[in-house]
Amino acid sequence: MNKKLICGILSALLLCTSVLPSVAATFPDVTEETFAWALEAVEEMVEDGIIKGYTDNTFKPERTVTKMESLVLSARILGYTADEMAPFAEFAGEYYADVLESYDIVYKDEVAFLLYKDIISEKELAYYIGGDNATQGMKRYEVAKLLTRVMGAEKEIDPGASTSEYDDSADIPADAKPYVRFVTDAGIMNGMGDGTFGPLGEVNRAQIATLLYRVRGLLKETYTVGTVKAVDTNLESITVVNSDGDEEKFVVPYEIDLLVKQDGYREDFANLSLGADIVITERDGVLFAVDALSNEPDQIFVGGIASVNTKDGKSEIGVFPISDTNDVTTYPISADCAITYEGNPAKIGDLKRLQGVTLQIRDGQAVVIEAKDRERTIKGTIEEIGLEPGLNFSILLSDGTTENYEVADSATATRNKKAAKISEILVGDKVTITLRYERVYVVTATSTKSTEKGTIEEIRIATMPSIKIRVGNTVEEYSLARDCSYTVDGKTATIYDLRLGANITASVESETITSLSSTAPSTNTATMGTIETVNSSYGFITITTEDEDGNATSVQVFTKRTNLKVIDSADGATKAVRDLKPGMSVSVTGVTTNGAFEATAIIIMP
Repeated sequence: MNKKLICGILSALLLCTSVLPSVAATFPDVTEETFAWALEAVEEMVEDGIIKGYTDNTFKPERTVTKMESLVLSARILGYTADEMAPFAEFAGEYYADVLESYDIVYKDEVAFLLYKDIISEKELAYYIGGDNATQGMKRYEVAKLLTRVMGAEKEIDPGASTSEYDDSADIPADAKPYVRFVTDAGIMNGMGDGTFGPLGEVNRAQIATLLYRVRGLLKETYTVGTVKAVDTNLESITVVNSDGDEEKFVVPYEIDLLVKQDGYREDFANLSLGADIVITERDGVLFAVDALSNEPDQIFVGGIASVNTKDGKSEIGVFPISDTNDVTTYPISADCAITYEGNPAKIGDLKRLQGVTLQIRDGQAVVIEAKDRERTIKGTIEEIGLEPGLNFSILLSDGTTENYEVADSATATRNKKAAKISEILVGDKVTITLRYERVYVVTATSTKSTEKGTIEEIRIATMPSIKIRVGNTVEEYSLARDCSYTVDGKTATIYDLRLGANITASVESETITSLSSTAPSTNTATMGTIETVNSSYGFITITTEDEDGNATSVQVFTKRTNLKVIDSADGATKAVRDLKPGMSVSVTGVTTNGAFEATAIIIMP
């Protein structure tokens, strides 16, 4: 079928509204006499804009529903057209634009919304909308799968479920039986009235309207729009300032696999960004899904609290930068400001003078305030050391999380119980760090020492360089100290002189190499040919060899190895390199090091 014609039919099916009455649509081909069982569902689904009629004021109830249409209708029943979900529908369209670019379909935004909602996966796109699949009829077992996902029940289905009550159970694909079991038990899909399920039969418009009507009746979804005010991991709750400016608290249920998405990624609810725009979806009064889009602040201020004042119901906070306690800036505190103290939900009254603080400023107001004690201590392992924009440490804490802190210019350190410079702190050191206003001021470090031998697997030359060493089948990565000393083949060298495959011996402190000795990688080599030239001044000869096809190649052979032996095969006598002459036939064995062939034995042939 012509694609333009398909698009025209699909557009008429899903989008046409010009002839439909605004309330309880009634079609001459869906009446009490013809489709009494579907009449209420059709009228309500049409009235709510889920499924629509044709420009000739008919519904065409017996027309088959295609895969493309089933996706569009599923997106709508999940809130694609709801005003509350509009920002996320728009986000999904942009987020998956590249993924859907190669598909020649009209309703890409609806499909993107289903991808965002995890109803279908990118791997399944070809099955639904690839090539001519989009216009194929949707079979009943396929609809069972899709509606189970719309219900958010895919993880609840029983992989071993039986559908034996249906006489045609053998016709239901094995992987579809758990879904058929679910929709049957939920009362969404029934048999065909003759003891069969009819898995391979195609669903028509009257049937899909009825199924969607049942699904929506079970979902009973409501939305709350607002911003994230607080996240309490102890009480397992999310506090939201709704669109009316009121605070609402939502308890995270244990029995539900809560779907939390922030900026398109699945997240634990504890990681929701304060101040993020959020839509809370409840199903039958129970928290079911959280969708959030983080807001980029106009400015982030890090410093200390100078003052907190409230007058006439309005509050403001005075803050100073770490470098100058006299330079105080005052910001109004927004009415829906999200406030935490030491990571826990807090109120304005919990903010005290000289506490450390991070402010997110938007439109000149503080919209997020994160306060911490002026001074605190953390313990962990130095995971990474950064130099931009200033010296900073990434610390791996005991709970497995990593935090990054700027190092104050006046910071002091001890290492292995001796006074040390901050520059002597290495990746892998175990540290106890005193933070003041969330900057590193005191470091107490301990380290371990070891020697590692192996071959160079990878070299990373960067501001903070690193190297991977292979020992047998194991590869480990080590940081390279800023003052690391290098030797290559016994000579002082730099990191740029290291070569992949070279044998190395490294002195390691914690997870950082402080000195490294390298010998160039070598392979055994042998060749035969005729001496072309002899250069005693630079210590090499050139020989001409021939392959099996008679093609000649010149090979340069270095002759300065101290253990080089030159032997005349005619009498076994030992010769010197100076005895080699052009035209002699020779057999040469040796090693290739960094591309150079160094002879260890040259035999003069008859």
